Amino acid sequence: NIFILKNQKIKPINVVILNGTKIEGWAMETKSYLNDLGFKILSTQNSPQQTYEKTVVYKIKNNYNKDALEILKNGLDANVTKYIPDFINSENVENYDKAEFVIVLGCSKNDLKCHVKKPPKTTGNKPTTTKEVEKK
Repeated sequence: NIFILKNQKIKPINVVILNGTKIEGWAMETKSYLNDLGFKILSTQNSPQQTYEKTVVYKIKNNYNKDALEILKNGLDANVTKYIPDFINSENVENYDKAEFVIVLGCSKNDLKCHVKKPPKTTGNKPTTTKEVEKK
């Protein structure tokens, strides 16, 4: 349930977003979306590998929030795995050690958003504070 994050205030869900595509600004657009849902985005950056055709959520911590993972999986139409590729580590990814999840954004060749130079701009101000969720 997408409202779980907005309604509970116990502990932030720390996320790092990597742009695994060549779409300029994709990580920042996703940051805005996830901030609105209550996630705490620790950092955004380009992935060392920018050939992802599908978004993947990597579970960094063994004790992760299952509700938050479900929201990420469904909200980003993402695959989920605990197997972390070698390039995702504390040397290559800012705030890796603090993250509960690392998201690598992907986009397939058949997806129209992959063929535009920039994702559409959002309107209005986005919240800068994070909401907190229950740690399960």
